[in-house]
Amino acid sequence: MTLPVLTVLAELYGATLEGLLDLEVRRALPDSDLRMLQHHQTGTVPAVVAPAAPVPAPPLVQAVPPTGTVLVRSAARESADWARWAEVTNVGPIALEQLTADTRDLAGAYLMAEDPLGVFGQTKRQLSGIWDLLYGRQRPQQRRELFTVAGYLFALMSWMTSDLGHRAQAETHARAALLCADSADDPGLHAWVASIRSKLAF
Repeated sequence: MTLPVLTVLAELYGATLEGLLDLEVRRALPDSDLRMLQHHQTGTVPAVVAPAAPVPAPPLVQAVPPTGTVLVRSAARESADWARWAEVTNVGPIALEQLTADTRDLAGAYLMAEDPLGVFGQTKRQLSGIWDLLYGRQRPQQRRELFTVAGYLFALMSWMTSDLGHRAQAETHARAALLCADSADDPGLHAWVASIRSKLAF
């Protein structure tokens, strides 16, 4: 039973509030009720805090486009942010040189291979690594070089797939190689892809 209810009962029965409360009831009262009881005993009434009036929402303020010095500095910061983004690459000149050398080695290994499927698997893994790089970000020249390496690997895959007796799948690799040659704008790769496609046609 709460203290306000006990107060009403005390008035109803003409009793004092203290007379209705034994020690056990006092111990069970929450702190807020005990404070109210102390005020009641001393004859002071605790101040009632009125609920705060709702604070009106601030009016919507239209964003004012920056002008003058603020505009100039903001534009410079945006240019700096873009330059940092554009400078990041996931491949460098040494890595590109190594990828090209590895691709040449695979082509040479296939000519002398006693296990063509083994070289095929190595070529496929090399090509998957190039795909992973192309899904990232490079400078334009680096990206063209990656497309060149990928094109030679696709052409090599087409060549090997044809030798293994799968002409339709070999044509798929040849089309991917042609796409890479177009993306790299590489005449040498275009010539090699044309040679591979001619082989498939015959």
